[in-house]
Amino acid sequence: REFQKDLKTTKAAAMLESCAKFEETLNTLATAMKEAEEEENKFVVQEGDEENVQLKTFIKSEKIKVTVQVKNVATQMERIKASLTNFKLQAARKEELEVKELGVKALALLKAHQKQKSLSPLAMFKEMCGGTESLSDDAFASFMESLPEVEGAEQKLSHDDFKRAFTALDEEKEGKISSEAFVPLLWKVMKVVKQIALTPDKSMSDTTVLRRLEEEEVLEVLEGPVVEEEVQRIRVRALQDDLEGWVSVVGTQGTLYLKEGGNKARVVKETILTECFEIDGKNPTTKKDTTRKVKNGEELDIRVWGKKDATGLTRMKVRAKTDGRVGWVTAVGNTGIKYVIVL
Repeated sequence: REFQKDLKTTKAAAMLESCAKFEETLNTLATAMKEAEEEENKFVVQEGDEENVQLKTFIKSEKIKVTVQVKNVATQMERIKASLTNFKLQAARKEELEVKELGVKALALLKAHQKQKSLSPLAMFKEMCGGTESLSDDAFASFMESLPEVEGAEQKLSHDDFKRAFTALDEEKEGKISSEAFVPLLWKVMKVVKQIALTPDKSMSDTTVLRRLEEEEVLEVLEGPVVEEEVQRIRVRALQDDLEGWVSVVGTQGTLYLKEGGNKARVVKETILTECFEIDGKNPTTKKDTTRKVKNGEELDIRVWGKKDATGLTRMKVRAKTDGRVGWVTAVGNTGIKYVIVL
């Protein structure tokens, strides 16, 4: 009953700590129970006392008392264990929610810093890593502590809070985050809804065309928006060929060319989620098996844009929303069949 008090205000860490202490008490009690059972077995009539009716009656009576007490305690222990198991499940769910919330707060801080410094996601990653190839939880927490608070934030997060937030951002649960995993957390992408020219300069007067952007293409926003002749212009990278340039979001007559989107996808034909880019590839450094079916209708968060493998399959790295698994799926088959569409 004490465990159930103030569940809304008690932090998951405190709940788990209470669980650990109570489990220790239960283990001590279990040892005492075992000793009591051993003592119970000692209540026997000794050799030579078989004819002592009074002694036999006493021993039998005492043995019954001890047996009843042991059974009563055992029943209470089973009830307590069941309550403790339920409490631990509540604590685990609360920990998951707290970590998710901390991850959201940490991302808000990162995006505010990114906007203030006009940094690309990759530039942010390099600033945080300090020259290393991956980001550790400690390096992440130290960097986050150095950032100014977001206006309106309830309270300043601690070093341990940021380390917990790191676990929410470490989607592949490797204890470190690579640039490939980090960049999608901060990138801003837009989807082409009407064919438009990609130009080398933000100026509307420059009529040079790098190429035409087709409908459904996805673009990473690198800079902007800036206003040129009353038109919003942004610098982008076309994800299908990495070509960079400037494009208008809305035309002079109000025509919409781009809209937010392109970082999510939906399965339209059942396929499989695999650990490696190559379907038959093997990664000896990865112990967990993430290969599973992804069914029609499942929604995915895109982590690495589609690229072709040696067999002509267009492969895309994604995070499945249903269970959080990260891996590679075939977006388009080598005969043109679509398995995944970008939303």
